[in-house]
Amino acid sequence: MYEDGYLGRENQISKPTREKETFYLNAYIVPRWGKLRLNQIQPKAVEDWLHTTFDSWWTMHGVRAIMSRIFYYAEGHGLWEEGRRSPASKAKLGKKRHKYERRILSFEETARVLARLEEPNRLIIETCIATGARISEVVGLKWKYVNLEAGTIKVEQRVWHQDIGPPKSEDSRRTLGLGDLVARFRAKAVNDGTDPEAWVFHQKRAPEKPLWDSGVRDAHQAAEAEGCDFPGLGPHSFRRANITWRQEVGGSAIEAQKIAGHRDLEMTSEYTFVASERQNELSGEFSKNWCRRETAGIAIRRRRGLLRWVQQRQRQILLRWPRQLSRPIEPPPNEEVALVDWNTIRLIMFLREGNGVQNGVQNGDPRAV
Repeated sequence: MYEDGYLGRENQISKPTREKETFYLNAYIVPRWGKLRLNQIQPKAVEDWLHTTFDSWWTMHGVRAIMSRIFYYAEGHGLWEEGRRSPASKAKLGKKRHKYERRILSFEETARVLARLEEPNRLIIETCIATGARISEVVGLKWKYVNLEAGTIKVEQRVWHQDIGPPKSEDSRRTLGLGDLVARFRAKAVNDGTDPEAWVFHQKRAPEKPLWDSGVRDAHQAAEAEGCDFPGLGPHSFRRANITWRQEVGGSAIEAQKIAGHRDLEMTSEYTFVASERQNELSGEFSKNWCRRETAGIAIRRRRGLLRWVQQRQRQILLRWPRQLSRPIEPPPNEEVALVDWNTIRLIMFLREGNGVQNGVQNGDPRAV
């Protein structure tokens, strides 16, 4: 019922998602759980099966989501109690883990890789980097979706294994800025023509067909030649680089989410990488501010100490002025006091010159000074 109903509607789900779910449904879920009723499936059994069958955390997460949708679909048809959690949703996957190292190329490595690519593959990869679009969205561009005056492209369709369909989700329908690539697109329009229904990136022998997305996979060879290849490197990793770099130059996470076409910020956070170079840069800025404030704090504390010393000396002179007249002026605690303790010095000199006697200090009233 789920396969014929939900997965069978081409306008409800994209072909890549439909083929992926159909594969896991027929290869794993039905052989293991097909003979049981829905109320016979237990959460512990689903959890054990996921951990023993799949090595990747993300694969377990995807298969569990498929099973949860099956129960949700059954609930809509009266085959599962409404509001009751499915056994699959109760299965625990453990701590999220990644099969490969999570990284992206640096700016310098990206520039070296791009220098080894030939057109149109180079422009395709640069468009992924500049706009954050998926590779399927870039090869699915037609000239009617390119606005050279505004410097934007409009994502309205995608091409996956020569299958033309709508974007991955409604959030993926968006307008993206080309930035400095506008001149490159304008030059390409002059060379290829700007028929609105023509593909921007088309096959050489069949211009009426879009370019295969597998035709730009030579980024691996270029990265390997530059000594910066790693497992997981591909056109999609350049999309991750766009999301990361956009935030590094001052863009907010909300802006990165909207431009990437993600449904929520959680997915955007999965695409964001904080390289060690960026961490050192942020730590350096923080240290500068911290040291600046610490230096200012020390200066403030020293000034407060000097003021307290001046006030204390003044009180001592006023209360014990006869003894102060015969004492030499004691050196201040540091050289900075001599610059600020003019009141104390002037008061002592005033008393020594005998002015205090004339003003009544000899009568025992130190306030007369």
